[in-house]
Amino acid sequence: MAKAITSFEARKLKEARSTVTSAAQELGYSLEELVIGKAKGAKSVAAPKYRHP
Repeated sequence: MAKAITSFEARKLKEARSTVTSAAQELGYSLEELVIGKAKGAKSVAAPKYRHP
């Protein structure tokens, strides 16, 4: 009985992951970008043109 419950939970988890991944791809993101929070083309910080004297 415990083995059946474990396999059911694993199946449901696999379904949930695939659903979330497909939803993220529809919006143009990867799942890692949404979870980690990094953008595709992160801007680099440039040195300021002028400095306070």
